[in-house]
Amino acid sequence: MKSGYSWSVANGEVFTRSSKGASPKDGLPSVERRLSSATVPEQVNDVLMRSDYLENCYRHSWERQKLARLYSGEVITTPEVMQMELSQGCLHVPTGTIFLDSGKVFRQSTVRLEDFLASGIVPSGDWSQRIGLYASLVTRWAGNYAHWLFDSLPRVAISEVLERNETFILPQNPSRFHRESLKLLGIEKERCLVPDQEVLRLERLIMVSTAVTSGIPNGHALRKLRERFREAVGLSGQPATGKPLYILREKPSPAKSQRRLINEPEVRRVLMDFGFEVIVPEDLSFEEQVRKFAEAPILVGPHGAGNFNLMYMAPGTAVVELFNPECWEHTSVRLSGMLGLRHYHLFGINRTKDHLFEIDPKRLRKLMCLVLGGEHLADAVETVF
Repeated sequence: MKSGYSWSVANGEVFTRSSKGASPKDGLPSVERRLSSATVPEQVNDVLMRSDYLENCYRHSWERQKLARLYSGEVITTPEVMQMELSQGCLHVPTGTIFLDSGKVFRQSTVRLEDFLASGIVPSGDWSQRIGLYASLVTRWAGNYAHWLFDSLPRVAISEVLERNETFILPQNPSRFHRESLKLLGIEKERCLVPDQEVLRLERLIMVSTAVTSGIPNGHALRKLRERFREAVGLSGQPATGKPLYILREKPSPAKSQRRLINEPEVRRVLMDFGFEVIVPEDLSFEEQVRKFAEAPILVGPHGAGNFNLMYMAPGTAVVELFNPECWEHTSVRLSGMLGLRHYHLFGINRTKDHLFEIDPKRLRKLMCLVLGGEHLADAVETVF
């Protein structure tokens, strides 16, 4: 960053209405309660007694916080929905940050403001001018499927800009899911701009914000997004009448952590007994994924981006995540609570440096009996452990 220069961090304005006269509550922050994730008693016993769980928690305060929230739930305030129209706005594409030549940078434009402030960008008049009205869907991790769903797309769900002829700015090198998800929401390729440079300077730029921290979107916007997707595939208000789904994490991840199951065949045998269908989400089109998960009464899968297909599931349905104790995150638990889903989990045992792990099939069977309830409860009766 140029010597002696500093940014002026500003807040945006609260958006409390739409062109169709929506309720002012649309733009207000909402208090959301996330219930705890359920599991079998054997699992909690391991967390309390096994040294590998406790040592990780003693070393890292964030690991303690995650476990506390997993087992007690949390109450959070989700952010207001912000919308501003700026003249001569600038967009830093890698972080999604919007700023002006004057040095004012808008806090709500990005989920990771510190990344922009450390980037070394200095206001300049050298960037190319573009004519038209643009709305950014770029965030720090918008290239990731899960982050695209909960950090970027809620901006589309609640924003009035959909009623106008604006162009939406996509991440650089967009994937198939970027374009297909927008098309399902009625945004064709012609209304999308893929940046070819790090900074865009635009004549008119709309800033829409539904999340100022990654993984904590405005609750109303998140539920609105789910409803728009379910409407798009003709399942609005419909009960979950499809088969329960098991996500097969079959293909190697580009990330360092693979988080795949070593004892996949054992896990699949358990789930087949309960009528599960095995699914590889990346083999389906975006619309096919929305339809499949919108109809599913239960979703089971190792922790990963595929589990965020929970975004399309009906209220009251269930999500079961299989966690590696050395590599897991709880955003999916929070989003399940916001969407009215029941969340369950099992921790496995880490076996390799790139986080391949295994799950106890007996515990999984018992947990599935708890999830299904009814006639299955007899198989979940407690025993000494």
